[in-house]
Amino acid sequence: MTSREQAREPMLQKQVFTTGEAAELCNVSQQTIIRCFDKGRLNGFRVPGSRFRRIPREDLITFMKCNGMPVDALGKSAQTLLLVESNPQRVDQVSSALGNGNAVELEVATDAFDAGTFMERCQPDLVVIGSGLHGVDPVSVRRRLDESSRNGVRVMVFLGDNENGLEDRLSAQGIDACVRGDVDALLILDELRDLHGS
Repeated sequence: MTSREQAREPMLQKQVFTTGEAAELCNVSQQTIIRCFDKGRLNGFRVPGSRFRRIPREDLITFMKCNGMPVDALGKSAQTLLLVESNPQRVDQVSSALGNGNAVELEVATDAFDAGTFMERCQPDLVVIGSGLHGVDPVSVRRRLDESSRNGVRVMVFLGDNENGLEDRLSAQGIDACVRGDVDALLILDELRDLHGS
């Protein structure tokens, strides 16, 4: 292990970063990080009684993901899945499948309000919407993601048997994958692998 690698190793455990460390991780200048902090684009706090700024780990990860920056240097190679599903059995099925050695963080929303909240908070890589969920419009979800400038977020929708002709309309409006039937954990894992490129 080189001395540079040894110096970076603690970054995997760090919970709070200086502006210089954040700049190195983001591959930008320290002044850019300071400007983003001062304009409210990067959350953090000032050290009491000083001019120094500090950025908590989760805020830095959120900032990096929002700006399309790789977060591998922080040891966060896990993808985040937002599952919008009200059936507890289907949620358990997906949770069990993801727990078998898959590097995926699962967040679950049971309605449109929760889905909106989680989209902002957890910065998902994939949003999966279950069939038969009333009040959750996949096209609105896609539009909201696009407006937030989050590149690379995929939207997968499971459709009920009575939703004929919906696949073409949803695909034309930016939905990445439409699948007939109930939420299926194996199909979700396939979509995550495609997203990760493995």
